[in-house]
Amino acid sequence: SNSKDQSAKLWDLRLLRPPEASDALTPLPKRHRVWDYRRSEYPNVPGRDASGQAWPSQHHVNPHDSSVMTYRGHKVHYTLIRCHFSPRESTGQKYIYTGSADGRVHIYDTLSGEIEAVLAHGHDCRDVAAVRDVSWHPWQPILCTAAWDGR
Repeated sequence: SNSKDQSAKLWDLRLLRPPEASDALTPLPKRHRVWDYRRSEYPNVPGRDASGQAWPSQHHVNPHDSSVMTYRGHKVHYTLIRCHFSPRESTGQKYIYTGSADGRVHIYDTLSGEIEAVLAHGHDCRDVAAVRDVSWHPWQPILCTAAWDGR
């Protein structure tokens, strides 16, 4: 899943907590819940909000995070951005790929989390538009992007 903290996460559903375990979790302080990815960039660190309170690190690891891998390098801003596994038929799902608010497609190695490629959306990169979704052809080396620029 893509996250509002500018990462994509891989989850093993067998490792998720039962619902009753959520009651024991400590929620973030209110000052950390006021940021909205639809209206502003993710807070850069070190940084402080309007009241002077420090924001958590951009790469802060939540102590309750039960994901098995985190992928960083793309941007989530203004809208939800989807991420997917590459096709089983042609790549063995070796990659995780996602659009990005920076107008590019980011491809990560599933196991290492390393960025394998960053591809531009379209031919004219003067106007950057968020790439909301990407689809990888199951047998051909072809990616199709859907972005906010109408192309």
